[in-house]
Amino acid sequence: MLDVVRAFLVQAPRERLRLGYPHDSSPRRGATAATAAQHRSLVVAAGVALLAAGCSGEPAGPAGDEAAATAHSFGLLTLRIAPQPGNEPAEPAAGTSLELSATAHLARYRALDPDQVARLLALPLDPQRELPALDECGWFDPTRDADEEDVAHDDEGEIDLLEAGDIRIVAPARSLALRPRSFAGLLPFVSGTVYQEAQINVAAGFEQPIEIGAAGGATVGGFGLRVLLPALPAVGVAAPVAATSAGGGAASGAALELRWTVARAAAETMYLELQGTERPAGPVLRCNVDDVGRFAVPRRLLDALDPMDTGSVLLEAVRLRRTPFHARGLGEAEVRVIASERQRLATH
Repeated sequence: MLDVVRAFLVQAPRERLRLGYPHDSSPRRGATAATAAQHRSLVVAAGVALLAAGCSGEPAGPAGDEAAATAHSFGLLTLRIAPQPGNEPAEPAAGTSLELSATAHLARYRALDPDQVARLLALPLDPQRELPALDECGWFDPTRDADEEDVAHDDEGEIDLLEAGDIRIVAPARSLALRPRSFAGLLPFVSGTVYQEAQINVAAGFEQPIEIGAAGGATVGGFGLRVLLPALPAVGVAAPVAATSAGGGAASGAALELRWTVARAAAETMYLELQGTERPAGPVLRCNVDDVGRFAVPRRLLDALDPMDTGSVLLEAVRLRRTPFHARGLGEAEVRVIASERQRLATH
């Protein structure tokens, strides 16, 4: 049954649960999964992502009062801009085409905890709960999916996927719409409206705000706001440096300094994600960094990513900016705007 749900919900690659202690040189499969999966996207999503948890209203009366005391609702819109796959210049010039994708998750749930909801709906990364401390790195498992125990709540837990009508995203000279599709029962306790992911191509270098709006629907009221895209973090050449570990501690052996272009206006969050080239489905290393253009990763962590000593890793540099908004029927809601670039880096 869970596989059927994923066929509806999961569009982009599923991602990352935190594994073990941040600086273990070998990821531990049996370690805790306390922080929820990241960079996950639903077909319920359309490139504009929002997440949060808060209380939502329910019908009046004794039954409604009880439901209101236990129900929570959130809205998460995610916008992501990145070079088109296979076309990733070091510094995209103005006019170069980038891909802007959008997803939307609007939901109300009860008798489930937020981590279960995140796994079941394949929500994108939560920067508050799913990143290590600043200037540290942590292991995450991209193969971790919702457990069967997460879906064993037929008689108590439930998730209602909410609807705000068409959600329209307007970029300079281009626009896209996230359109709702109704599904009566994805699982016995998951039903409602799914927003499919949408993409458009946009020119690099534009600085105008993106406008987001919805007229409103039966369960979520209308809303409108403007957001600014963070600058694309163009990845530079990595260079060996003296031994300094992520987090400032001493490290044995050299470290590799990762470099990227510094933005004129820093984003709220900046992180780096590294993955082995020989094990694309294996554990990934995520580092929460200051947006200053450089960060040294200890050699022992790179060696754990590259056990076959291929001399290369995949690096994704990500800038993220969050903007809250309000809409009837949602406890808390936000737009997460992400700019990212992915490159293969030589480590020797």
